[in-house]
Amino acid sequence: MDNIVDVATGEVKVGGKDKILVSNAIGSCIAVVAIDTENKAGGIAHVMLAGKAPDIEKIKTKYAFNAINALFGKIGLADNAGKRIKVFIVGGGNVLNIKDDNVCSDNIRSTVELLERKGVRIHGRAVGGTKRRTVSMDVGNGAIYYSEGDGPNEILWKTDQ
Repeated sequence: MDNIVDVATGEVKVGGKDKILVSNAIGSCIAVVAIDTENKAGGIAHVMLAGKAPDIEKIKTKYAFNAINALFGKIGLADNAGKRIKVFIVGGGNVLNIKDDNVCSDNIRSTVELLERKGVRIHGRAVGGTKRRTVSMDVGNGAIYYSEGDGPNEILWKTDQ
């Protein structure tokens, strides 16, 4: 379908009221989901790594700092997103059950810290644990869904409209 936009690892994609954005197979990565219900716009950044991309990196949006800035830029938000945007995070699971693995917790911590520095409130989260996740956003309906493992979609948030 033309209205479904897949967001792969390291990508940042946006869409308007006629789009459904989906990011699958979120393991240790973090999907940063932002929706502006007033302007019917939203986007997802599928963050792979904590921090800021090194200068030599070709795909800078794999990194939290770069991906979040790209996401906010693409949906037309200034550095401080204000009250009209709702932000959610999904992922950061240790799906390989690796003992002492810090990638997951580093991704969660980095993403949360970067959003806090921007003055952005996280309105919902499904992070941690050991299961892979999927997240989808129906921009027009103002709804965000997630699933864990092979489980059903659950509502993470839905606008009151």
